[in-house]
Amino acid sequence: MDGREVHGFVEVSPGRRPLPAGRQHHAGTGGAARAGAGTRGRPRRPARVPTVSFAGGSRSLDCPPYLPWPGADGRGSDLSDLVFSGADAHYRGDLQTAAAQFEAALRLSPDNAFARNQLGLVYAKQQQWERAMMQFQQVARKERDNTFARLWIGILYLQKGDLARARGAFEEVLALDPSNADACYFIGTIHYIGREPAEAIRYLRRARDA
Repeated sequence: MDGREVHGFVEVSPGRRPLPAGRQHHAGTGGAARAGAGTRGRPRRPARVPTVSFAGGSRSLDCPPYLPWPGADGRGSDLSDLVFSGADAHYRGDLQTAAAQFEAALRLSPDNAFARNQLGLVYAKQQQWERAMMQFQQVARKERDNTFARLWIGILYLQKGDLARARGAFEEVLALDPSNADACYFIGTIHYIGREPAEAIRYLRRARDA
């Protein structure tokens, strides 16, 4: 299956398409990252976008670049090195090393939303669903407006087959960002599964037009 595995309703693939340079951002900092910028003088690798396939469809998700903007947390070079190393390992597909580096970064800076979101994504790829959920939920509790964490909470509820909670999570994303195409897409797909074609079409059109 081209390196992908299906679990419950959801299929997660690492993806191959680089993020458009103008849409790269750093989760939890609120600031845009300069396209092509690196950390401590090192070049940024092109980020890859996970693809989620759901009920026969698929969607490539915009997410924070794998290499973070230096100094965003204000905790110095040790933390930056750990996050950079974790991000680089994540990009290369070395999930065990990536998890270890992000875990070490969080021991230094427990409120680092970028590291925690990326650790949650690594856990999800390792099929550690509950551990992944815990990371995203912790970010969502600390940062109400962190739509990346809330989107993945919804995806993990989909993985469990809990469509009601998944829809609730996606609706929380839309409450914060009414033009969020990913949340519209997944809500539309939930309506499609529920055989509600009119609502499915409405949300899928919103996703298309966002």
